[in-house]
Amino acid sequence: MAQNSTTTDRHSLIFRTKPTVYPLILIIWVILMIFYEWYVFKDSYHPIWESKIRWDILLVLVNQIFVGLFFFYGIGNLVFAFRYRHIKKREAQAEQRVLKMPLPDDWRPKFQLLYTTYNDFIPYALQQCMEQNYENTETVILDNSKNPEYIAMVDQFVKNHPGVKLVRDSNNKHAKAGNLNNYLNGVGKGTYDYFVILDSDELLEDVLLQ
Repeated sequence: MAQNSTTTDRHSLIFRTKPTVYPLILIIWVILMIFYEWYVFKDSYHPIWESKIRWDILLVLVNQIFVGLFFFYGIGNLVFAFRYRHIKKREAQAEQRVLKMPLPDDWRPKFQLLYTTYNDFIPYALQQCMEQNYENTETVILDNSKNPEYIAMVDQFVKNHPGVKLVRDSNNKHAKAGNLNNYLNGVGKGTYDYFVILDSDELLEDVLLQ
């Protein structure tokens, strides 16, 4: 993944949800429900209401609530589908503009290998992933382990490899995903051009960038 202003601007331009989308869904839903409920009540449910049997009336209300929810989610899916078709061409055009941007001859983007571990640290797997032939690569261990044995293994690995960074989430929430979010939105924000997420047992090809 890339972390640069061009990508950020492009992403916000294309994928940002417009404030009119959800009101549009709500308006369409309300209009359809008014027509639907009127005809259903007039033609099918009026005798039940006239009977004044509480359980029958309750079942009708519960049924209509579920029907309304299905209508709402269905309309939402249709609106999002049509919106995607509308932005698909703009997305392709923006992608082409990014690809055509000139790069300096000496541009060497920084890669980070984000190794995530939660009580499953495998030193030889990480060692293999670190053997890259691209020099501007940094390894970061994101450790949320609770087991003292694995914590000690991670500490020893970092001690033996001074160039490796170690980040632990003090809140220790949501295991690997929590520490990854903690890093990308915290101390790691803006420290890379691209990053690669590695699971504890993952092996990586020895070429990141030609």
